[in-house]
Amino acid sequence: MFEENGIRAEQQLPIKVNFHGRIVGEYIADILVEDKIILELKAAERISPVHKAQTLNYLKATNLKLGILLNFGKH
Repeated sequence: MFEENGIRAEQQLPIKVNFHGRIVGEYIADILVEDKIILELKAAERISPVHKAQTLNYLKATNLKLGILLNFGKH
């Protein structure tokens, strides 16, 4: 859908986690849009603090400014 609209997006993007110049782990972001926006997709009853923390960690690891947390879960 993104590509059809001329928007560059990568799915399941690995993000290296650095600590004091050493790679200590890796996150997998759901979608990175135009190298600027992380989209984190959930299908949960509600967004939890853990989901928010996960998205913030992705932003910190990438130095990006915008993360969008979308929940497709039913109530």
